[in-house]
Amino acid sequence: MNKKISFKIQVVLSILLLIIGLITLFKRELFPILEIIIGIDLLCLSYNNQKLFKRKELTTTYLVFGIIVLIVGIISLFGVI
Repeated sequence: MNKKISFKIQVVLSILLLIIGLITLFKRELFPILEIIIGIDLLCLSYNNQKLFKRKELTTTYLVFGIIVLIVGIISLFGVI
């Protein structure tokens, strides 16, 4: 993935995260969607941390939490939790 494109994706996901986060304050049923976007944003953050910024300290942490939040969001979207 191109480095500039991955950073633009992260910016768009972060803006979308803020918008959906505000909407979630009024519509609680959108919370699983918010969790999924947070998970994808953390995975993108992990990728950019590794490839673009060359910082390896928190890359694994972002990756692990991104996968966990993404799994919990998908499970709660299907109504299991």
